[in-house]
Amino acid sequence: MHGDRFDEFVSNEILERGQRHCGTEPLGLLYAYRYSAMHYAALAQLMPSEAIDTLIDFGGGPGTAMLALAGLQDSKFDRLALEHAEGMRRVARVAHQHVGAYCAMNKEHAFPDAKFWYDAHRVASGRNVLIVFSYFFAQRLTAPFVRALARRISSLPSSKVTIVYTNSIGPSASWMPRGGMHDWYEDFSRRIGHSPRIKEASYSYRIQRNLTQSTTRSGACAFEVWQAR
Repeated sequence: MHGDRFDEFVSNEILERGQRHCGTEPLGLLYAYRYSAMHYAALAQLMPSEAIDTLIDFGGGPGTAMLALAGLQDSKFDRLALEHAEGMRRVARVAHQHVGAYCAMNKEHAFPDAKFWYDAHRVASGRNVLIVFSYFFAQRLTAPFVRALARRISSLPSSKVTIVYTNSIGPSASWMPRGGMHDWYEDFSRRIGHSPRIKEASYSYRIQRNLTQSTTRSGACAFEVWQAR
């Protein structure tokens, strides 16, 4: 099994189309293998042009947003991530070792608890903040936190907040509310006074196929980039 068949097997059978909890490093590495190049290509074209002081990465995964931001700006930034899966956090720590010259501080939390929000206020205070929700609102764990998330982000003491949202444009999971892929994000954004206008973007990316052959793939995502403050 190799090439596209191997990718399909990893995606469907092991990672359950991105919904499996990657609690171990091998699962985190498989996720990074299957999805990081795709997500990087999407995020790289959505990053704001002005310099970012702080990246708050919700659903930080294997550190894809950190890599995308580090590849686009020359100045240093701090990263605070919320990622439940330990396997993902381990891979993100390795990614940080490669971009440490740009990402000065990398701190991760497993839950949106008091310690996380204390750190969020500290790293946001008076700074230009980028908040990334990459596939975060397509996870079951997000549902209980939508209202609190909107309230907490509204209270961040930052000078400027830019929000980047990305998600799938494919069929929504059957367990999501009314089957809507963007419902939880739309609920969140309206709670902080924003009327969402979700668009679609296409992208292409290069990967190694069969570990020897380079190939170009393409994809599309739903997205929105806007200033919350």
